[in-house]
Amino acid sequence: MVDPTTVKFNLKGPLASLPALLSVGGSWGRSRMVSKAAVEKLGDDEYGKNPSGTGPFTLQEWTKDQGVKLKKFDGYWEQGADGKALPYLDGIQTRFIPDTTTAMLELRAGTLDFMNVAPKDVPTAKTDPNLVYWEQPWNWSAKVLGLNAKQGVFVNNLKLRQAFGYAINYDALVKVLSPDTGARSRGPWSPNQPGWDDNAPTFKYDPAKAKSLMADAGFKDGVEVRMLTFTFPEYLQAAEVYQKMVAESGFKLVIDPLERLAWIAKAQKFEGWEIAFWGWGSVADPDTISRNLVSTGLGNWSGTGNTERDDLMAQGRGSYDATKRADAYQKVWQNVYDEAHIHFTYQNNQNVTMQKYVQGVSTEWVDWEAREAWLNK
Repeated sequence: MVDPTTVKFNLKGPLASLPALLSVGGSWGRSRMVSKAAVEKLGDDEYGKNPSGTGPFTLQEWTKDQGVKLKKFDGYWEQGADGKALPYLDGIQTRFIPDTTTAMLELRAGTLDFMNVAPKDVPTAKTDPNLVYWEQPWNWSAKVLGLNAKQGVFVNNLKLRQAFGYAINYDALVKVLSPDTGARSRGPWSPNQPGWDDNAPTFKYDPAKAKSLMADAGFKDGVEVRMLTFTFPEYLQAAEVYQKMVAESGFKLVIDPLERLAWIAKAQKFEGWEIAFWGWGSVADPDTISRNLVSTGLGNWSGTGNTERDDLMAQGRGSYDATKRADAYQKVWQNVYDEAHIHFTYQNNQNVTMQKYVQGVSTEWVDWEAREAWLNK
């Protein structure tokens, strides 16, 4: 710290993504400064259960798998546009409701004030006169299939990986799973970011080509593959659609649904599965998803060890030249396509809906913000 209002960063080298890494669009969540004394006293795990900070609310209660209660922090420093101290609300209670149908029913019954809306519930949110629907096109979630690079039939078999890419009907996925807010997912980041290319290669649905490639790969009679997925309804529904879809090309897809922590534990072992199914959120800079694309990344769920892509990601991170960054990230995109271990299928916007009496809610990239929220009732 240079002085009470200035922070100095000492970097080992250029880091073009630093502003994004320090922002809410950094890595699917906001970066914050926290109390060093509190972390050292409690340790990482306990600090996560007993956080301290300078925000508008403080933790009152956390019940695992059920929800969180926050209460107003009377010492919060910020004032609203009306000159009154923030936050306006006395507190916030969040609830974990995995069944999106149940959540929508509760919202319409008035027992919830605000929620993220599932793609299937968008028509209801749009037409209910008591609700406000808020579309956030910058905040999307892509559904990704990673083919196991450490064990199983896809290892050292490019033609079989390509066959799987051609076995997916991308347009049908959007039509069935996210008709109102969905789109074909074309790659790892958003338009207008370094490396976005409207003409970048993508796999197209072609079951005849998929069958031909499978035969060339040594599986002319088809092949059974196991897919790890989450137990959330949206993922289970999508998994069943994938299952029926790729069967036409000869892939017998066996679905293995797991709770999130169990999914992570099994995925990290790279045993007992050929395909990992997970979500990929929008970010503010390509470098902030390095963990999913580099060999040593914690989110490298397919387990690829691609040194060329590692070098390209390092080049994009280590230059302040926009042209050089764009060139490096375009090559990353091409590399992902050529390798065919990671398949982007479809994506949908992460939109919200709320009661009409909810006022003042804002958003900072992917997080909704309630410090200026109030209830007009």
